[in-house]
Amino acid sequence: MPRPGANSQQDRLFNAVLAELERLGYTEGLLKRDYVLRDWFAADQPERTVPAAAFGQTPTSYDTACIAVIRSNGKAGLDLLTDFRMLGAPLAFEVRRDCVIPWRVSSTPSPNDQQPVIVREALRPTFRDNAELWSPESILRAKNISKPGPRQLDFVDVGLIPALEEHVRQKLEPLLQNTLATAVQEYKRRRSRQPDGHHLFRLAFWSLAGKVLHDRGVGEFQSFGRDADCDEVLAAVARHYSEALPRLLDRPTREAIHDSLWDSLDFRNLSVDVLTYIWAFIFVTDDVRRALGIHSTPRTIAKYIVDRMPFEAIPEAERRVVEPCCGSATFLHAALHRLRDLLPRTLTAEERHDYFRRMLSGFEQEVVGVEISRLSLTLADFPNPNGWQLQEADVFDSAPFLDALKDARVVLCNPPHEDFSSASRSKYRPQSPHKPVELLHRVLDNLHPDAILGFVLPRQILDGRGYKIIREKLVQRFDSIELVSLPDTAFQTADQETVLLLASSPRANGSASAVNHRKVTTSGWRDFELLHVPTREDSERKTISAAVRSIAVPELSELWAYLSGLPEVNNLAEVHRGIEWNLPLTQKSPETGRRIETGNRKKLVSSEERPGFREGLSSEASPFHPFQLPPTQYLSMRVEHQRGQAYTLPWDRAKVILNAITKSRGPWRLAAFADVKGLVCYQTFTAIWPAEASHVGPLAAVLNGPVANAFVAAREGKRHIKNETLRAIPVPSFSAAQQQRIENLIRAYVGACEAGNERRRSGRFEPERILREIDALVLQAYDLPPRLERELLDFFRGHRRPTPFAFGDYYPADFEPCIPLHEYISDDFKRSTAAEIAKRLKPVKSKAAMNALDRTQSIFAGD
Repeated sequence: MPRPGANSQQDRLFNAVLAELERLGYTEGLLKRDYVLRDWFAADQPERTVPAAAFGQTPTSYDTACIAVIRSNGKAGLDLLTDFRMLGAPLAFEVRRDCVIPWRVSSTPSPNDQQPVIVREALRPTFRDNAELWSPESILRAKNISKPGPRQLDFVDVGLIPALEEHVRQKLEPLLQNTLATAVQEYKRRRSRQPDGHHLFRLAFWSLAGKVLHDRGVGEFQSFGRDADCDEVLAAVARHYSEALPRLLDRPTREAIHDSLWDSLDFRNLSVDVLTYIWAFIFVTDDVRRALGIHSTPRTIAKYIVDRMPFEAIPEAERRVVEPCCGSATFLHAALHRLRDLLPRTLTAEERHDYFRRMLSGFEQEVVGVEISRLSLTLADFPNPNGWQLQEADVFDSAPFLDALKDARVVLCNPPHEDFSSASRSKYRPQSPHKPVELLHRVLDNLHPDAILGFVLPRQILDGRGYKIIREKLVQRFDSIELVSLPDTAFQTADQETVLLLASSPRANGSASAVNHRKVTTSGWRDFELLHVPTREDSERKTISAAVRSIAVPELSELWAYLSGLPEVNNLAEVHRGIEWNLPLTQKSPETGRRIETGNRKKLVSSEERPGFREGLSSEASPFHPFQLPPTQYLSMRVEHQRGQAYTLPWDRAKVILNAITKSRGPWRLAAFADVKGLVCYQTFTAIWPAEASHVGPLAAVLNGPVANAFVAAREGKRHIKNETLRAIPVPSFSAAQQQRIENLIRAYVGACEAGNERRRSGRFEPERILREIDALVLQAYDLPPRLERELLDFFRGHRRPTPFAFGDYYPADFEPCIPLHEYISDDFKRSTAAEIAKRLKPVKSKAAMNALDRTQSIFAGD
């Protein structure tokens, strides 16, 4: 039982905490008492009441929540704290009778989250000392993972909101999907046909808006309940948004949607952003997505681009944002939040809304897309009416769009990544057959002189031939260009690599740009998604001529600069893709979209020798490992089957054959072998003819080695290896003795791989040891400084090499080189280590000598 007067003491301390929060700036509707919310973290989603909740801005939600004030009452400590994680506040003050305990609110609560206790007498001084850290601006900045400038506070767990939203999505998506399914089922039951998609979307949105307005306690919506008439709710929504009430579908369908939403959903404290994103994602079906060319830009990508654009450098009255191909207006949502952060806090909600309407505009060709954008923005600026500048317009044939570009200071876009059809080419007469290229041409040719860009583009922007002129225009116009290479896992509905383009610091006419190229790997996507941390970052100043070839900044750029004086493959050999047939081996299934066999393989590939056929590598040549001849078949060389002239190449001559499709997404991309049998290969392989036949072995060693693999990995995407890239690989010079040594080692390696397991275990023909020796000889010829060798070999750490055995890292992680690394991994060095020398010494008798030997061997513990 509480002591007499305990509650009153706790009440006084509780009110004192609230008074301190008001001094920090949590005033004017930002400090809510008895704030009610639904706990999405809990399995049964109970309703909870937070004694007091402090928000950084309105509308109130877990996105804007800063501080929770909770009271010990039956529960205390972690048990109490866990009940209020759903609020989304990163900091909580637990008020007890005689003290206040600050807590860090994390996605996985721990006793370590408790902060130093604040006794009653220290309350005012503690708040005064932490005024800057605990202010609304500071906490919101810390919660915002990508806003420029200092942000991270020790008590902010940046994983809290992503974890919370994951719970929300898991529970909200099926509920919303069920709402749509229920409505469609009811309509089909009565009308025996599908409802009009546009009408269904508007009806569902208006019903959803009524429920959100009710749950947030807005105006007359507070009086509605589960039994409210569905048409009365829709009429209230129409009055709220000052629009005429449309007649949408039939009343039974309207009732079905109303009942489903009001029975199962609770939108108190939910971020309207996540609700908008989920709703648009659910309603944009595959058919709508294909029609609009929508790639469902993830919120984190739109947020990353918008938050890294220098909006603050643009005068407040000129921050006009245009989003062409706006789809569900994901970029306009992000821009709205960025603009809100930069506006004075003294503006009223109505003044902010009027500003947003003047600053934000979007263009979309499909009427459904316009509707999605309009209603999504309406939710984003909840509870204000709409009136957004969104036009149904074809950006490839729209004078209003070009006029809007003249006033825009920021253009944000994820354009359709498809090519124009033959009919649309006749209609538009574009400069480029690629839609992203054509849109960039039109934007750059009509853009405000001081405008900046943020685009989501195909990977071809980096070095694709179709983007040459665009890269030239970008360098001429912008002094600062940021590129972010993303893996195909970034987009749930598209299996392609993408690049984010951020172009800023506009100018009249330049000759070079500062290019910062950030890369995100598949394994690093989660870190980027949550924290916007790239896997790697490289910078370089690019001239126009360099950017026309490639605007990418390759990884290990210092290494390539060091090797730039060496001859390239193109100086020493001819590079050609394999043969191509005019009969397709596979075709896309119209039902599944997957590749299926056509039946032509039997005409073109044979397991036995046939007239007009030649031994070689078909597309099915597997396994394909370094230095080893893969299984061969017989390929048609008949003229009537050929497409192109590759069949006329000198296939009889000695050459190196390697894969044209990457072996992995990691840094080990290549596998090559020396062909002296006169094989032919299909176009999924590349053949390289050195000027001298004796060079095929050393060339294969170079192409299988770390320098060539890193060179390709730093320049190519996940799938194809271009001939231009192979031609540019730097090649070292080998002495006659080195060439002979490499030839001998290749033979030994192939023999070791063909040997049985027992011979491999004996160590006499260990494949990994021999392969390391080949790598060491190639690296010796490159003669790299130890620091660059270390950086190169670190590039491969932890990645699987395409060998028929496990190939470990080159050296221990904590290895500090005092000799060239190629010597460390060589077989000669292995034979000179203390452990190897000890095997050849007579037994040591003295204890002192044994200790000395132990110390010497410990130096090579990683060997």
